[in-house]
Amino acid sequence: MRRGRLSRYIKPTVLYMGELSMTDCYVSAYYLYKISEMLVGSEVEFEYQVILFFKLASRLKCTRVISDYLEKMVEKAEKEGKLSRFQFPNDVPTIKPMYFDYTTIPFVYDEDKDVDRNIPGDFGDHELKINQTVVNLYRCLYVDNEFLPHLIANFLLKSPCKDTGKIQNGGSKITRLPAKVKNAIEDFSRLDFLSAAIELTDKEKTYLLYLYRSSIFPPLKKLLNSLSAEENSLFRSEVLNISPHDYSAILRSSSSLRTYGFIDDEGDPHEDTIDCITNENFDVFFTDLVKETDCKDSYKLDSFNVNKNVTNIMTRMLCGEENISLLLYGKPGSGKTEYAKSLAKASCLKPLIFKNEAELNVSQKSGENYVLSRLNLFLSISRPDTVLIIDEADTILKTRDSSFFGIISPSKTKGTINKMLETNKNKIIWIVNFTAQIDESTLRRFNFSYKFDAMSREQLKSIAQSKLSPLNLPNLMNEKILVLMEKYSVTGASVDNVVKTIKSLESSSLQSGQETSTDSDFIDSVQAILKENALLINGKKRLRENVGKNYDAKALNASMEPEKIVRMVQNAERFSKNNLQNLSGSENGIRMLFYGKSGTGKTEFARYISESLGKKILLKRASDILDKYVGGSEQNIRDAFEEADRTGSILLFDEADSFFASRENAEHSWERTQVNEFLTQMEEFGGIIICTTNLKEIMDSAMNRRFHIIVEFKPLDKNGIRCMLEKYFASYEFSDEEINRLERKESVTPGDFGALANRMRFMDSTELSPAYITEELCKMQDEKTGESTSRKIGFYAD
Repeated sequence: MRRGRLSRYIKPTVLYMGELSMTDCYVSAYYLYKISEMLVGSEVEFEYQVILFFKLASRLKCTRVISDYLEKMVEKAEKEGKLSRFQFPNDVPTIKPMYFDYTTIPFVYDEDKDVDRNIPGDFGDHELKINQTVVNLYRCLYVDNEFLPHLIANFLLKSPCKDTGKIQNGGSKITRLPAKVKNAIEDFSRLDFLSAAIELTDKEKTYLLYLYRSSIFPPLKKLLNSLSAEENSLFRSEVLNISPHDYSAILRSSSSLRTYGFIDDEGDPHEDTIDCITNENFDVFFTDLVKETDCKDSYKLDSFNVNKNVTNIMTRMLCGEENISLLLYGKPGSGKTEYAKSLAKASCLKPLIFKNEAELNVSQKSGENYVLSRLNLFLSISRPDTVLIIDEADTILKTRDSSFFGIISPSKTKGTINKMLETNKNKIIWIVNFTAQIDESTLRRFNFSYKFDAMSREQLKSIAQSKLSPLNLPNLMNEKILVLMEKYSVTGASVDNVVKTIKSLESSSLQSGQETSTDSDFIDSVQAILKENALLINGKKRLRENVGKNYDAKALNASMEPEKIVRMVQNAERFSKNNLQNLSGSENGIRMLFYGKSGTGKTEFARYISESLGKKILLKRASDILDKYVGGSEQNIRDAFEEADRTGSILLFDEADSFFASRENAEHSWERTQVNEFLTQMEEFGGIIICTTNLKEIMDSAMNRRFHIIVEFKPLDKNGIRCMLEKYFASYEFSDEEINRLERKESVTPGDFGALANRMRFMDSTELSPAYITEELCKMQDEKTGESTSRKIGFYAD
């Protein structure tokens, strides 16, 4: 059998022929007729045509009349000399088709030897038994290969053909289709549930029904798969009235069938498309994508750090009759999802959650845009009493792509997403962590948007307290847990998980007979959980906000007296408060740059300033700012300044050279825009910003000009060394020669003393002395300058 391209394997709902509607049987018979007519005269075997013919004949209850008719046609062919009787005096050979229950059919004509070779041996695989009727059909096809269309027309379609009854050159053109067949072909009622929700053209409906029938009827599917690409194209043009141009339009990514996920890139139906049409409803499309969520225990809207006017606007929009799209964006853990649920509760709408791509085994679905197409379809169906919350929608809303070289271009899905937002028939709350991946044309299509900053400690404590309240823990234990939650700065999204863990710990303690109210092990377990949770979420320990116990600003060797710097900042703060109404935000700002070698005390002095002013420090490192997506770093810079402004913190950029090096040496456009964004934000910032760097020389010159105070931190001089020795090693007396020896190294920093003191904890006191401490400090300097002849592991030793 000559075969064309096989469609990609799908696993649809398969119906037995006895279960098929008469409409589908008549249409399938019409398909068979047109295919058989198309293949007349070509070198083709009849296996799949014959199988489908007899399956339909059985369903249409015309097998007996066909059998009688074929017997008469064989007799007629014999009378006309087209079949010759085969005579044997003794043993009569038989046709023995395979898998036919060992039944034998005797040779009758000389031509039966050729007929036997044409009958497939694997009919049994298709549950079609080889009997006298089948053999007679193959005899008629041997005599006249145009016979099958004539047979289909007269008995399956019951439509008269020209020259009815002639085998050879009998003709098979249907003069007219019976009304019931014509009505069946034009019947789109099975797709009424689709038409009520979305707009489809007649050609799209015709093609969709064709896919449906060819998928659920195995004989028809196998016949269509046996056709070559050219034959398939011809079939669509003649039978479905779908020209190659129309077919290309159906396969286009912007077509309805592709947009809504009914077909894949090759024009084959998705797995659940067939089930959807079989059941005549959309339920199967959304069972694994949409779920109803319970918001009865959601927080009150005033629990969130959101402007009351903003909350009022969004609530009124959700309660209105218009279809809207709200966008909530901000860093993870800022309370966006919980706020969305609270909005749904306040609006008295049934909340539905649309699962994001990460929650689904999309690899098992057909096509890479499966989630997007299903969402598109869902939003095309009006559900006035619901609100759809689409969490973690960053991937879905990605409408801009960026290359390694910083070239920004629209994504392939931009048009689809923009159209989806325009034609949406529902109320939706979209939630994303970042907006850099969303094209401006897409952002403009949201009816309202709101940015979430990191949740304040007070807000997190309030949320944690409301979650802990149902546990009915003893007051003392409840307070201890709240303190721990605040200490390790859990996010709003992680509070529920932490509370669940606490429940399990409490449950296990009660089952073991322990008193949780006095069990310190319980608190220790909670602390361990919170500590690891904070490490998992933040990726690093929180910044130490207070200076170390051995800190002394007098020891620093800075280009400006440290205490004078503190006084200058305090003066500037008082000036800003007294002239708040006369100055702009940027005129109130205080910008400082601390530069010098690592360990010279830059970051610790920033802590000292914050402690002196009674302000918190907001630390940002390169890892917090730099982003792999174009525009992401700029957004992170804006977020950092906004967070510092909102919380009144001192904004500390550690190792600032990592993200605002000179624009003159920039190789990519994003390097320049990054510096530009930082300059703009720094000039408009009304608070205190401190930047530290080890490499001032590579910083952009425009950046240097914008700092009010620039201080160089150098290695310690003699007085600084003496001061640090007294702070860390007060029980030892150091000679002037030992101090001079350290000063001559010209690289001793405050950090060296803390590092050595930390190592000395493991030493025996008998091994320690001023000479040992001096020697170890000198070796540390040699390591810095590369003068050490070998790299030691552990303690420095001779």
